[in-house]
Amino acid sequence: MLTTTDEGVLCNQEIHLERSIDDMKKNLSLLLFIILTLSISACKDDSTYKNQKDLNQSSQEQTENTAVLCADFSSGNSDLNIKEYELEYTGDLTPEALLEGLTELTGLDFIADTAQTQKGITVDWKKESTLIANLGDREQKEEFFFYDADSMRWFMMDSLYRTLRENFEEIDTYYTMDGGKELEFEELYPVKLFPTDMSYEGSPFYFAHASSQSDEE
Repeated sequence: MLTTTDEGVLCNQEIHLERSIDDMKKNLSLLLFIILTLSISACKDDSTYKNQKDLNQSSQEQTENTAVLCADFSSGNSDLNIKEYELEYTGDLTPEALLEGLTELTGLDFIADTAQTQKGITVDWKKESTLIANLGDREQKEEFFFYDADSMRWFMMDSLYRTLRENFEEIDTYYTMDGGKELEFEELYPVKLFPTDMSYEGSPFYFAHASSQSDEE
């Protein structure tokens, strides 16, 4: 039979036990909260690391792309004289990137609008391009120095033609000027007019054709 004293002691023990259980629940909740917080933080750090790693890999992959610039000094000679240079680029390769590359390489202004059609690539030369405006008194690079307009113009047309074919699977190239008009020069031997519906064939073709016509005459 429990006495009043025993009942008081038992009651105190129960109260103490309940408090201990409450404290344990609080500590457990706090521990779970800490674990959850650390887990979320670790996931974020891992995600950030992965994203940064992906960005770095993507950047590395983009800078690895290389195109070819062709400097064609043949100027009508059937024995081709072509020098090749590497051009690094990012993203998709475009004709505009090749034009800019040739401009930087040669010091000549390869300025033109381009459009891809079912037939090939149309290059519409601008009047401010060196091809149309001529050399004038511009400073020329030693490796790309021209004494006359003819050799410069054949060089520019041949170099772009070869460069486009090299990088776009031998695609046909059509030359125009001034918003789609026929490309025409006051003087250019052996041909000074290039019809809009005929693809450019490279200077050796035109020199050979002119030579065969002379032989027939």
